[in-house]
Amino acid sequence: MQKDLIESLKEKIKKLENENSELKNEIQNFSTPAYKQYFNDKEIEVLYKLFSTKTIEGIVVLQDYKVVYTNYKLPEILGFTREEVINSDFASVIYVEDIPIVQERYEKRITGENPINQYYIRLVHKNSSLKWVLLRSSYILWNEKPAVLAILTDITDQKETEDKLHEIDSRYKMLYNSLTDILMYFDTQKILLSANEQALIFFQKTDVLGKNISELFSPDFAKKLNERVDSIFINQKCFEQEDQVSIHSKAYWFSSTYNPIFDKNKNIIGIQIIARNITKRKIAEKQLEKNYQFLNTLIDTIPFPIFKKDIEGKYVMCNEALAKFFNKPINEIIGKTIYDLVEKEYADRYNLKDLEISKSQKKQFYEETIKTYKNEIRNILFYKSVICDENGEIDGLIGVMVDITNQKDSEKELVMSKNKAEESDKLKSSFLANMSHEIRTPMNGIIGFAELLKDEYIQHDTRKEYLSYINSCSENLLNLIDEIIDISKIEAGQITITKLDFVLDNLLNELYLFYSEEKNKIGKNNINITLNKAFTNKAIYTDPNRLKQVLINLINNSLKFTEQGSIEFGYEINNENQFVFYVKDTGKGISEEKQELIFNRFYQVENTSKQTIKGAGLGLSISKSLIEILGGKIWLTSQQGIGTTFYFTIPSKLIEVQQKINPSLAKSIGLSFDWSKNKVLIVEDDDINFILLNEALKKTKVKIERAADGVQAIDLINKNSYDIIILDIQLPLLDGFAVLEYIKTSKNITPVFIQTAYAMADEKNKCIAAGCNEYLSKPIKINKLYELMNLYLNQKYIKS
Repeated sequence: MQKDLIESLKEKIKKLENENSELKNEIQNFSTPAYKQYFNDKEIEVLYKLFSTKTIEGIVVLQDYKVVYTNYKLPEILGFTREEVINSDFASVIYVEDIPIVQERYEKRITGENPINQYYIRLVHKNSSLKWVLLRSSYILWNEKPAVLAILTDITDQKETEDKLHEIDSRYKMLYNSLTDILMYFDTQKILLSANEQALIFFQKTDVLGKNISELFSPDFAKKLNERVDSIFINQKCFEQEDQVSIHSKAYWFSSTYNPIFDKNKNIIGIQIIARNITKRKIAEKQLEKNYQFLNTLIDTIPFPIFKKDIEGKYVMCNEALAKFFNKPINEIIGKTIYDLVEKEYADRYNLKDLEISKSQKKQFYEETIKTYKNEIRNILFYKSVICDENGEIDGLIGVMVDITNQKDSEKELVMSKNKAEESDKLKSSFLANMSHEIRTPMNGIIGFAELLKDEYIQHDTRKEYLSYINSCSENLLNLIDEIIDISKIEAGQITITKLDFVLDNLLNELYLFYSEEKNKIGKNNINITLNKAFTNKAIYTDPNRLKQVLINLINNSLKFTEQGSIEFGYEINNENQFVFYVKDTGKGISEEKQELIFNRFYQVENTSKQTIKGAGLGLSISKSLIEILGGKIWLTSQQGIGTTFYFTIPSKLIEVQQKINPSLAKSIGLSFDWSKNKVLIVEDDDINFILLNEALKKTKVKIERAADGVQAIDLINKNSYDIIILDIQLPLLDGFAVLEYIKTSKNITPVFIQTAYAMADEKNKCIAAGCNEYLSKPIKINKLYELMNLYLNQKYIKS
C-alpha cells in the first residue's frame, strides 16, 4: 500500500478515535496480515468504521475490475443502493470516454507498476447525469488476493463552479479584448500592468506591459498624462478628457476616462484608463462645422430673408437679409416674436398663418403685405414649411420671404405700358386719318386758288385775296411738315439746340402783337390776349427759337379750345431764381384722367369739327420734349369749365440788361428795319432764290452783294467785310461746306447763315458741326430770316 494513502488513513483514524459509536464486528477483512503490518487492532476497528459510515469519500475495493466492497458514500454519490453496486462491473458506472484510462491504470496497479495514483474521472449517475470525482488508488490484498483500493471524492460542485468561473473568465477576456475602446491598467508606479488587444494594436507592439507612461507615449503627451495621473492619486476622483495624440507619427483623437482603482481598505492601488478613439468623430465634427459655416455663409448670401421659428413663434435663426429687412441686428431678432418687430395689425395676420401651418402641417405659399421700418408697404411672397423632431412632433417652422414689390410695380407698369401702347395705336390711327385731312386741306386750298389765279380777268383785290389764301395754306402745310420733322428728330435724339443770351421782352412782345391780330383773323375777336409785364429787361440764356416754338404751341392750344374769356402768357421768377413761363386760358379745361395723357404723341383731348386752328396732336408732345432737352419741366393745372394753365421752367442765369426794346419784325410790329449801314453777302447759285431773298431784304435797306459759286464767294470775302453771310450748300465749283471751312480757318468772325433744301437732322447737325451760326431750311420763312438778322445785327452775339 502506498505510504501517502496509509498516512491519510491514519489521520482519519485519529479524528475518529474519540467517537463512542459501536464498532461493527465485521472486521475480518481488515485483520489480515497485510493490514496488521500497518495497523494495530484498534486502528483496524476505526478503519472499518471510517470505511463503513463516517467518511465523505466513496471507498471502493476492486478485484477483477468488480466492486467487491464499497462503503455507503459511493452508492450515495451515484444514486444506487449499496447492494446494487456490490459485485457490479465498475466500468458500468464510468463515463464511456474515461473507461480506457481507468482500465489502463487499474491493470498497471494490479501488476505492481506505479501509475499516476490521483486523477479526475467522470461517473454516471443513476439518472444519467455525470459526476466528477477525484480518484486516488493503491494496491491491496483483499481476501488474500490482489485488489485495488480506490477512494473517490465527489468534486462535481467544485468542478461546476470552476467551469462557471472559467466560462466567466473566458467571457470577460473575450469582452475585454473585443472592446473597440482601449483599456489600460497602471499601478501606482505608473507601470502598465494590463492592456486589451485594442491597446496593443494602437501601440503596434506586444511588449508594452511593464513599461511606464514615459516609455509608451510622446514626451509632450506623457507629461500631460503623468500630471493627470498624479492629480487622480491625490484627488481620488474620476477624470475625463479629450486629447489629440501622436502615435507612430499619426494623429489620433481620444476621449479618455481615468478611474482610480481601490483595494478592500479603500487604498488606491492603480488607475484604469478607458480611451475611445474619436478621430472619425472629430473629423466629422470638423466637416460638420465647415458645412455649418458654409450653410450660414450661403444663407447669409441669399438675398431673400430666411428664418426659423420655434413652436412658440420665437425666431431661433435668421439670415442677414431678414436683419436688413427689419433694420435690426440678428441678435435683436433671435428670441423675439413677430409682435416685437411689426405692428399688431400685421403681426396678427402673420401669426394666424403660422397657426394654420402648425395644424395642417402642409407647406404654405401665399402673398402678404408688410410694413417696413421705413413705413413702406411691401408685397411679400411667403414660403413656409414645418420642421419635425425625431419623434415626428412639430419642432417649429422655416420660411423664406421674397419681396415682389418691384415685380408687382413692373406688372402694373407693364399693364400701363400695354394700355398706352394700345392707346398709341389708336392715336396713330387717328393721327393718320388726321394727317390726311391736315395735308389735303391746305393742298386743296393751294391748288384750288392757284387754278383760279389763272383767270386773267380776275380783279386785283380778288387776286390779292386768293394769294393771301395760298400763303396761309402754305404756312399751315409748312407748320405741319415742321412738326413731323421735329417729332422725328426728337425720336432719333438728333434735335439741335443753340443757346444764346437774349432779351425776353422782344420775343414776348412779338408773340403778343402776332396773336392780337391772329385771334381776329380766326374769328375769336371776343378773346382778350394779355401779356404779363411784371418783369422787364430780363435776358435769358437758352435757345430762342425753341422757346418761341413752345410758347406758340401752348398759345395755339389755348386759342384752339377757348371760345370766350382770355388768354394770358408771360413768366415769373421763382424762389430758386428760375424762369417759370406760363400760358393761362379760360377755355374748356381738361379732365383729371386726361391730364396724364395730354402730352402723349398724337393725343387730342377731343376731335371736334369746331376747331378753328387745325393740328396733328403733336404740339404738346413736342413742347414737353423740347423743354426737357432744354433742362426744364412742364406741368399743368386745369378744371373743366374753368380753364387750364400750362407751366414750364427754363434753367438759366438771370441777366439784367439796360436796353430799350429792340424793334421786332416789321411785319408783326408794323415798323421798318433800317439796316442801311450793314452789308450782307448772299451766296446763291439759283437766280429765283436770290431774287426772293433780294426782294425780301430791299425794305430793310441793307446792302446786298451776290456770289454765284463758292470760288467767287471766297474772293469777295477776302476783298470785303460783311455783317452777315447767307450761304447755300449746293454750289458750283466749290460747295458751301468748303466755303464755311475757309471762313472759319481764316478766323473770320462774320456770322454765317446756311440755307439748304435739306431739312433732315443729319444735314443740320453737319452744318452746325461745320461751324455755321444759324440754319435755315428751304422754303425760307422771311419772318424767320428777319428775326435772325435782327438778333445778330442789333444784339451782342454770344456763341453757345
